[in-house]
Amino acid sequence: MQLFEYMITKEVSQASLAERIGVSQPTLSRYISGDVVPSVVTALKIQKITNNDVPVEAWLTIKDDIQDAIRSFQAAQRGEVIFDGE
Repeated sequence: MQLFEYMITKEVSQASLAERIGVSQPTLSRYISGDVVPSVVTALKIQKITNNDVPVEAWLTIKDDIQDAIRSFQAAQRGEVIFDGE
């Protein structure tokens, strides 16, 4: 489960969850949007606070997706054709 899904399911506000994690609400918002990936320590806090509903592995997928998007963008800037298998 992703953090946003957890918050909706459990009816948790960004402000209250941010406080429990120990980050600011704007930082939590950036985690939710995928703009920022939390540190391993913060990801472990999130996992603990969510009773493993949002595992550390959830962030690895986001980070990989972001890195893939960056690589695709850079390749496009060089004029390379990207084939994603679809």
